[in-house]
Amino acid sequence: MVRVRCDAVPTPGRRTVLLAAGLAALLPATRVRAAIEGPGIAELVGTDGAPSALARGLAAEAVTIRGYLSPSLDGREFSLSEQPSLPCQLCGATHDLSASLAVRTAQFEPGAPALQEVVVTGRLELSPEFKLKDATIGAA
Repeated sequence: MVRVRCDAVPTPGRRTVLLAAGLAALLPATRVRAAIEGPGIAELVGTDGAPSALARGLAAEAVTIRGYLSPSLDGREFSLSEQPSLPCQLCGATHDLSASLAVRTAQFEPGAPALQEVVVTGRLELSPEFKLKDATIGAA
């Protein structure tokens, strides 16, 4: 009997490869970051999900980060990642494949885009939970 697990690293099928190629064609070939933007998500979040030394240095300060939001159930709690995350074809849950940071918005965001890059500005909080708090979401 074959057991299928959604936490295992899957081998991409033909449809996945074609979808990825189609999405890559929609994105610009080069992207230049503006000097006013803050650090990348991978610079703030360690491989274990803990705050990096840079994040500890920026604690309680306002930072601006580019990324992709995962869909939210309540319109205030999001996960910001470096790549768009799509629902798993096996279980329906969203698995982040890259570094991600929890985001708590200042107000209800009913139509936050999931597959478009956004700019999120908020205060970096390290405890009790590592997240970007009182955030505002804007177009990239």
